[in-house]
Amino acid sequence: MMWRDMPSPLQCLQLVFNGGQQDGTIGGDTLFIGGTYAIQALIYSAPGPDGNAGSIFLDASQITYTGLEPIFAADAANTVLTFNTALPNNATLRNNPSAGLIEIVDNGSTFEDTQFPNPTNSLTINLGASGDRLNVAALDSAYAASLIINGGAGVDNVQFTGVTISSTPGRGLDVTGVETLGITGSTFSNNTADVGGGLHVTGGGNVTIVGGSVINNRATAEGGGLWNDQGTMTISGGTLILGNFANGNLDPLNFPTDLQGGGGIFNNGGALAIMGPTTSIVNNQATGTSSSGGGIFNRNSG
Repeated sequence: MMWRDMPSPLQCLQLVFNGGQQDGTIGGDTLFIGGTYAIQALIYSAPGPDGNAGSIFLDASQITYTGLEPIFAADAANTVLTFNTALPNNATLRNNPSAGLIEIVDNGSTFEDTQFPNPTNSLTINLGASGDRLNVAALDSAYAASLIINGGAGVDNVQFTGVTISSTPGRGLDVTGVETLGITGSTFSNNTADVGGGLHVTGGGNVTIVGGSVINNRATAEGGGLWNDQGTMTISGGTLILGNFANGNLDPLNFPTDLQGGGGIFNNGGALAIMGPTTSIVNNQATGTSSSGGGIFNRNSG
């Protein structure tokens, strides 16, 4: 059995779809959503008697479902995925074999596999409250949206391998409240934000970057390439941090509060370790008035 919405975007509708008990095969109760939306938000609920469940918000409309396998979500400028909070989730965000699509895949049994077109503005993933694992593998070659990952109440582990985030409408990657973040062989290039143009990490979690590159990102204030908050950021394995800019100014009236710069890296009081002879931080610039730290700006937390 298949559900397909109207050809034009849904307008102020509330739909409920119960697919019955899941058989775990594609070709069972599948939801296809057509149309184009400003925002679609998929909220995954804890599985019930009929299997995986949740709600999908499409601008002003809502679909509530149970027992689907899988979901083919809509085309949206901004897509938001919110994991269930009752159980620990284990998921992989990756490329889909069809051009122009990516997918979030359940590696356990807590939510329904979902594929969707590349967002044009942003993709947000909200982790649950029980300690989640999120793997991010190579995405579609045309993917060019900001990626935002928000940790939950548990101990979260997010691992990137071979991912490219380039030429987005804003920041490349924004990670908040994640205890362990690993980035291996990945590229962040040609992104722009107020702070942390390529990568912005908020909170006390630890970040490990091995290999890959951070190139030609820009911040209007601080941390053109990378912005690290209170955790330990370790960079090794031949990582290249090249040609990033921070354009913020130093405000002498608010010294030492308003310290901006750090074309390559801005470290906001955490620990920073640059390791290995092949790791390079070159040709980065802090171009604001009285700003400093073309390569690295290290703000002393004390």
